[in-house]
Amino acid sequence: MLQNIKILLIIVFLGTMMPLGDAAAGPGTMGADILKVNLGARPVALGGAFGGVGGDAQVLLFNPAALATLKSANIRFQRYMAFEQVTYELLGGSCPLPGVGRLGAILVWRHMPTIDNPGAPDNPVGANDLVLTMGWSRSLEELLPKWPSALSGLSLGAGGKIIYLILRENTAFSVAGDMGLYWNSQKLLPITITAAAAVQNLGLPVRFIEEEDPLPLQGRLAMAVSSYGGKRHSSILTAEMVMARDNPVKTSLGMEYTFARMLSFRLGYTWEARENLQGPAGGLGLAFVIGTVQARIDYAYKPILWRSWESVANNHLVSVDVSF
Repeated sequence: MLQNIKILLIIVFLGTMMPLGDAAAGPGTMGADILKVNLGARPVALGGAFGGVGGDAQVLLFNPAALATLKSANIRFQRYMAFEQVTYELLGGSCPLPGVGRLGAILVWRHMPTIDNPGAPDNPVGANDLVLTMGWSRSLEELLPKWPSALSGLSLGAGGKIIYLILRENTAFSVAGDMGLYWNSQKLLPITITAAAAVQNLGLPVRFIEEEDPLPLQGRLAMAVSSYGGKRHSSILTAEMVMARDNPVKTSLGMEYTFARMLSFRLGYTWEARENLQGPAGGLGLAFVIGTVQARIDYAYKPILWRSWESVANNHLVSVDVSF
């Protein structure tokens, strides 16, 4: 059993490194670009550096192994009005199951406005994308009671995706998988340090009519440092690097300060190639308790920049999270 687990960990690590070699090939045509969009008000406010933070269902979109951070059942809803009237709707949930691990699922729907060209004989062009992501995570200590203490806090995760794309009257379908590792130092060090690695979108190409495009395979490496000053103050510093085979390496940094476990302030920044969307982000979070239910409302603001500061559009995200 131990030997099988070691082999599985090696496969996950090597899979995470795979996109590094592909990234050197330069930009290319990828299908299902919805898989590359960072969603969630809290992750966006942190610049996209969320794989090492976790704590709710949306972390499934960054690293399935980070579902190990869940302490209770969790439901999340988000509405995201992006630029050019593109709308994202997100509904997700997760829960810990004794003896099984942590399970999560997220449904993302992207709707693009209909494009009507009065001078063309073709029908108006509409586009809708649906992605259902399901994931599982479990601590290796739960799987192996005699797991070495030096690796205490290590969790393994896996996920699957069903991708359904609609462009005018044409459709495309694909399936993909994610793998990840998540490590928490809480049992070993006086401060909490987390590290995470994941490979995403290992799957079949998407095909519209005669055109076939591969999925946007990418790897993520993340780290976060948390500190606590009693019950009134806490902070998180987080960083994440995304390596994709169709884009240069993207690096994100984020910072979160929480007062009295109720009010959170967040800042983030993303570095990409000059030609890509990149730049600062920020946001707020408000948490409160109603009986035995914990709720949180998050807001994020992110200006969309093209070619440095030449063009700016504003994005506003609001999400609601309920834990019980």
